[in-house]
Order: sequence, then structure tokens, then C-alpha cells
Amino acid sequence: MIKKIDIRPKYKGIKKIIALNNLGQVNVICGKNSSGKSSILEAIVNSSIGKNIILVLDEDYDILKNTKELLATSTSLKNVTGIKNIIQKYYDNGNTLYLDYPNEERLKEKYAELNALYYNKIQYSIENLGKFIDSFEDIYKLNFFKKDLIPTSRMIEDTIPIPGNKYFANGEGIVRKVYINKNQLNNSKEYKRYQRIAKYFYDICGFSFDITRNSKDELVLNFSKDQENWHPSSDSGFGLSDIFIIVSFTILSNSNLIMIEEPENHLHPDFQRRLLKFLKDMTEKQFILSSHSSVFLDSSLVDSMYYAEYKDNLISVVNETNKATILKGLGYSIFDNLLSDMLILVEGPSDIPVLSTIFTWMDFYNSFSIKFWPVGGDIMNQRFQLERYAIENYFTIDAIRSIFGIQVPEDIMKITPRKKVEKQIGLNPKKKNWNIINSMTLDDIEGTDLFEYCSKIKTACERGDTQFLLE
Repeated sequence: MIKKIDIRPKYKGIKKIIALNNLGQVNVICGKNSSGKSSILEAIVNSSIGKNIILVLDEDYDILKNTKELLATSTSLKNVTGIKNIIQKYYDNGNTLYLDYPNEERLKEKYAELNALYYNKIQYSIENLGKFIDSFEDIYKLNFFKKDLIPTSRMIEDTIPIPGNKYFANGEGIVRKVYINKNQLNNSKEYKRYQRIAKYFYDICGFSFDITRNSKDELVLNFSKDQENWHPSSDSGFGLSDIFIIVSFTILSNSNLIMIEEPENHLHPDFQRRLLKFLKDMTEKQFILSSHSSVFLDSSLVDSMYYAEYKDNLISVVNETNKATILKGLGYSIFDNLLSDMLILVEGPSDIPVLSTIFTWMDFYNSFSIKFWPVGGDIMNQRFQLERYAIENYFTIDAIRSIFGIQVPEDIMKITPRKKVEKQIGLNPKKKNWNIINSMTLDDIEGTDLFEYCSKIKTACERGDTQFLLE
């Protein structure tokens, strides 16, 4: 997974380096019209990696970081081995890389020095190796990396000839590709991809699709709510076609990074939420979205949010950890939240993925407009106080261990309810709350006051009660 992208200047109005730091699996760039969102996505998809953009793989970033920490406290280089593997991957294998050094010869000199360190086992300057790692953190990326952009102008052909196999991110040829996959053997990977497309399409919009041949032996995409009355896509709204394109291309494409311009186009907010959940489920891929919709600022499903702005003839991007800043810039106000079905005040942002996942398990999160406000524990006058120390204390030790592995001490058999989890296991789990809760099931919290709390919210939503429930 990509940890960082630096976009070099001189691409469509980009006049200074734009850094997208701390990228996660699902990332959203917001901003007003003409703020540069499209230019950023187009720069990433069209530029040559290593020339105009720099990409850093997550696992490599961690190795570099750990090596730097080791160098800060060590007087010996005997245990510094991770950097060697990175050099072999980026340099020995002939992969493209970008470095802040002025020429390739300087890189070769550094590489030779590291060869001496590892192959000849000689003592090497910790200071010099540290400098090399500092420069190496600005390198990056691999020829096998693939990226695509699903543009805002998406289309489904009314009819499409059967011959051919090409398909594109704007939807051209996608019906034919799905049709080809549908007609493969049931145990083939192509047919299984078709099944995934059909499942997620239905999960998002509640419609089924079918691809049939007309009298001219052309393919026609049809939609149905009840699988009895079918309508061609040309007679249906643009929303269903957009969902079909995004879901199909995401599952069919071999791209590692998929960018989507304005995925909210033509979609009801409920469909937007379900689409965002679909993207989060596609853990084998990474996404960067541009959006004007507050729905795509759901911190329980979005890892990083960026705000783009065009000012003083420059495009700038800021990583906004505070969602309120983005909402204000997009023209939303506090009153937008007051129009929701339910407003829940929580202690912090890390509580949101836990609650939204439980609400999804209980089958009501996607049926109502539920908003969360992280307001901090010190200023909250709780109407409903959970019995345990924090929401993380409802995690099972097995779920925590499935995410953190051997970092969790073996002698810990369960989480103590009234003691901070970080003090029990020696690490802070909050940044991985979404992963941990998704390693559990509803049965794991049934019988707890957290289950009772979520049940009360479900009942309130179904009754149409407008309430502020505090957690």
C-alpha cells in the first residue's frame, strides 16, 4: 500500500510540490470547484512514476522508519538488515526510482558503500547510513505498480457489439467484459469476479442487473428491482450505471491504486454510504477519491481526508484531521447535522468505526442518516455512560491479537473492563479500531451494555425519535 505521494510541479497548474502524506486504504480529497482536485488525480494517473510523482510503499516506509530509530540508539550496525532488502528491490531488480541526489552516479556510490557494509561485513559510519536513509525516504516506485482514474464523465453504451475484450475506466466496454466473465466456468476466477460484481451492486442499490443479447446480436445492460420487470440502462437513471461502472471496474481491474472523481454523482446519500463501504471492503486495493459530498467524510470508513484549495495562483493540499475544517470550506454548516435521523456525540474519532460497524451488523446503519460528533470526554455530559473504561475495552483479546500479532504479550488472556487497554497490552489500539472490530462478530458484544446502547439507537431510529445520544 502506498504511504505517501509527492506530486512534482509543472503539471496542469501545479507549481509547487503537493504532498499527500499518511495515505491509507481509502483517501478523500475535498475542495470547492476549481480547487485543483482533478488536476491532482490526473497528475498521479498520467505522470511517469519516478519523474513527476514519488510513491512510497507502506512496508518499505516502516522498515526505513524502524532502521532510523535503531540508528539513533545503536553503536553497531550488525542488526540493521531491513534496508538491504529495500535496496535490492528498488535497485538490483532494475525498478524505477527517484532520488534527491543530482545524478545516478551519486546513488551508485551510496549503493556500493552499502554493499561493502553487508557483503564485506566492515564497520560503517552510522551517521552516513542515516543520511542515506533520509534520502532514500524520498525515492520511489516500482514499474509493476498500476494505477487508474475513473473520471467524472462515466458512460454505459446503450448497446455494444459482442466481439472485443477491452474495457476502460470511464465505462466503455465494461458491459462486454462483465458479460464475458459471466459466461465462464463456475469455478473460474473470472466467474467469481462476476459474482462479486453482482453481489456488491445489489448490496449498494438493491437492484439486480442482467446482460442480454438483442436481435442485432448486441449486448444490452438491464436493471430490475424485483427480477421480474427489467429495464434497459438507457431507460434508467444515471445512478445505477455509475454504480455498475465503479463496482465492475474496481473488481475487474488489476490496478493497485484506483482514483475516482466525484463518486457521489447521481447517487442518493444512502447509496453513497454503501458505495463507500464497498470501497473499504476492497482491501486488496487503495483508493483516492475527489468529492464534494459530506457522506465521503465518514471517518469510520475513510483513512485520510485532504482539503484542496486554489489560492494566489497555486494549488495547495492540507491533510485535515479535523473534518469540521473541510465541511466549512465546502459550505456545510452545523445545521446539516441537525437534519440527520440521529446525532451521536462520542469521545473521539476512533469510536466512530466501532459504532458504525456494530450498527451495520444490526442492519440499520445504511437505512438512516446517522451523524457522529467527536467532542472529547472532558466536555461531555454523558446521557449514556458505558460501563467499561473505553470502547476499546469491548474488544476481544483474540481480535486484538489478530491485528497486532506477537506485539501483544502471550500471557494476556482477556481485556480487563476498567483498565485502559494501552496499559494492559503495551500499545495503543485506537488507530486500528476499524480492523479490530471487523475481526469480531455481533456475538462478541451481545449481553454487554454496549450492545444495549446500540439497540436503543436502532429503536430510536425506527421510531423516528430525534435524539442526542451521548456515548
